[in-house]
Amino acid sequence: MNVTLTQLAAGLTCTKKSISKALEGTSPCTQITVFGQKTNAWSLGSLPESLRCRLTAATRQRGYRTIEDLLRTPPLPYTPPFPFNEVATEHQVKAEQWREALALPLVRQHSTPPGELLALGLSEALRVFKYPVAENTWRAHFDQAIKRDNNFEQWHRLDLYVADAAYQTVNQSGAPGGLPVGIHAALSARVDELKIDHLRPSLEDRAHLLDATFRHFEAFELAIKDRRQQLLIKRSLNAFLFSTMPTIAATPAALRRMFERKFDKWRKDGRCPDAIMDQRCGNSGRTGGKLCDGCLEKLISNSVHRDGPIPPAHRKLYQLRGTPAGYCEPCSEMVHLNERKNKSYVSRGITLQVAAAVLKLVDQRRGDGAIYQNSPWISRAWSDVAPGDFLSSDDVTWNFPFRYEDGTGRIGRGECILTVDWRTDFIVDAMLIAGHFNQEHIRLSIEHACVKINGRPRFGFFFENSVYKSLAVDGRDSAKHPKWALTPWRDTEAAFRKLGLEVGSRSNMDFGLADPALGLEVRHTKPRNPRSKPIEGAIRRLQEIQRPIDNFLGFDEREYNAEAAQKNLRQARQFDAAALSKIPVMGQWRDMVDQTIREYNEEIQNGKKLPGVSPLEAWTNGIDGNAGIATRPLPGLDLETRFRLGTWQRKIRVGSEGIVISIGNRKYPYWGKELEPFIHKDVIARFHFADPSILFCRSMDSQHFFVLKHATAKSTFERPEVLAELNRERAAMMTPARVEFSKLVPPVTFSITRDATTDQQTQVFARFSQEQLEKHHAEKRAATATANQIKTLSSALSVPVNVNPARAAQQLEALKRMEQRRAKLNDQFASEETTK
Repeated sequence: MNVTLTQLAAGLTCTKKSISKALEGTSPCTQITVFGQKTNAWSLGSLPESLRCRLTAATRQRGYRTIEDLLRTPPLPYTPPFPFNEVATEHQVKAEQWREALALPLVRQHSTPPGELLALGLSEALRVFKYPVAENTWRAHFDQAIKRDNNFEQWHRLDLYVADAAYQTVNQSGAPGGLPVGIHAALSARVDELKIDHLRPSLEDRAHLLDATFRHFEAFELAIKDRRQQLLIKRSLNAFLFSTMPTIAATPAALRRMFERKFDKWRKDGRCPDAIMDQRCGNSGRTGGKLCDGCLEKLISNSVHRDGPIPPAHRKLYQLRGTPAGYCEPCSEMVHLNERKNKSYVSRGITLQVAAAVLKLVDQRRGDGAIYQNSPWISRAWSDVAPGDFLSSDDVTWNFPFRYEDGTGRIGRGECILTVDWRTDFIVDAMLIAGHFNQEHIRLSIEHACVKINGRPRFGFFFENSVYKSLAVDGRDSAKHPKWALTPWRDTEAAFRKLGLEVGSRSNMDFGLADPALGLEVRHTKPRNPRSKPIEGAIRRLQEIQRPIDNFLGFDEREYNAEAAQKNLRQARQFDAAALSKIPVMGQWRDMVDQTIREYNEEIQNGKKLPGVSPLEAWTNGIDGNAGIATRPLPGLDLETRFRLGTWQRKIRVGSEGIVISIGNRKYPYWGKELEPFIHKDVIARFHFADPSILFCRSMDSQHFFVLKHATAKSTFERPEVLAELNRERAAMMTPARVEFSKLVPPVTFSITRDATTDQQTQVFARFSQEQLEKHHAEKRAATATANQIKTLSSALSVPVNVNPARAAQQLEALKRMEQRRAKLNDQFASEETTK
């Protein structure tokens, strides 16, 4: 099927200009004749991937079977329920005003940024209506006009701007048709000349507005004798008044009654503003004045320091009237308060006088966070971010409990570190943690995520603060923290350039994920700003999917009254068998989380970030013209990159106790005879998060590479031979060098300013570490296999044996000889029985 620009624009309900921009660089396949004219056409297969995705999403949203069906039957122009001239008069007036207010924004909607377009629309609405219009109100009318127009751009049609409520009732005036457009233009011009405050009018403003309206109406009465037309004009004037000054009456019906009463009084008392001036304030005996500057400042200060409420501050100042801390004498006479009837009463005039200042200053009292949250914010644009550019991580505590599988009946909530693609919200990996997470779990989750997608992000990671800004995750600048000074820049600069990555200015770092050789940027959210954490939206949608799970405790247990779930949880913690059976064990809990993650990744979203596509589709196929990983794979994981992702490099001083790596509250001591030449010297150490039992080390001059093992006894009552072996290792490290004084190594400087290492040495260190890690794992596997064989043979022979790692091979050999002797004795016994 070949389609034209007009068909594509109609099918996607957008302008032909936007379709032309999307087709830049795509040549038409043919030309077809439309209404006698040759028009360019494209086949569906030749369209860009972004347009095909949008057509697929529009087909699903509108309920069409195929894209061809969508393009063959495009939308039709808007048809109102009944003609415009049958709409109530006040709605006709409103529609005319909204058409004038939206004329300029609708024309510029495709060429003006959203923020500037909103500011333009609000200024135009203020010009037309004479009072500020709320942002939500303006957006609702703007979106209604675009939706009804349906891409035909017939902005002159008045029925595009009529409110939906107008079609609930028909015009009851009985007039054969509506009034001419702009019939009240002269009155509108006169109101502009009067300089009336439309939002907070004074009594004089009200009187002058009614005076101008009555003179305008009298002119129509003299010119038009038809009673029906006069009634129609009067109703349109009421609609004009109510839209011009919303505070003139509580309801349109009240305004109609006031119009009749004031019009008669205006005619009888001389046709002037004084004849219809509201006299109630003067007749009441109240002055109706404003607070003086001193009392106004006192009321604002008291209200702000009470965190905003005006009535208690007003009451306190009234109680202290006549004193320096309360209202002055003139203001005390003006203020009226009866605490026994209504202690929270504050006159509307005083409220209007101080409300704006109080609301503005309360944020200043609360702090920078409140000021930032209530300040204007910039909407995030996602078109320049592609799938796989950044990975974002955050922790979440699931909203339903689990039961530990150790048979104790203990109940836990569990935490999880989610790794999500920043652009598509596709959940790459989820690390479930039975307890509380720390920086080790964060680094492990990042490595697991990269291994799972067989690549690393193109640009970097996006984290929040707190633990995610810790030493092992983010690294620390030595200029601010000298004791964490690390390997100089020269050690990794060549490898950094080898990967084709720009050389930054971060030098002398305690390398976490900010290792320059990785070439990955590490960003953090702004403190106290939830808007800077897009991953929170993905977590909330994921938790919404978990609502049907039994024992769901809600997002906020203080507000969400999960009475049945809380009762069952209390009984389970008291080890009630029936209640415990309703709580899943860890394996079931893990399966539930995995199921909800799969469901979330495949669920179609309809927001600004994912319009009509699922996270999995956007991650695989791309979005906003950006290719997905199916056509643009992520950078691969070579040996060196995997090594740097899974380890943490530090420069550390070797002490008498060896090397001690501290991560949070956990300490990992390492010692060995290899450290004896480096006591009280600096070495470069790489800590492996997946296997902390091994530590890779090299000397500062890159001449010596060695591996240390984290060997600790299982308990104080460990077997003597194991403790003896550990003590021998410690003694070997602590044995002083028996050399002549002339051969002693010169003192170690505490500040190394230059390192002659090269990139080749860094690669040698990586290969050495990888070989030693594989060797260490092979030894562990062999030791485990030997221990399992010893346990199997000892059980079969009914001989209790305590496995000694240092003598495991001899123990296994002795058990095998015992098994052979027993088998030989059994054979002899069987032959003797046969002979008998």
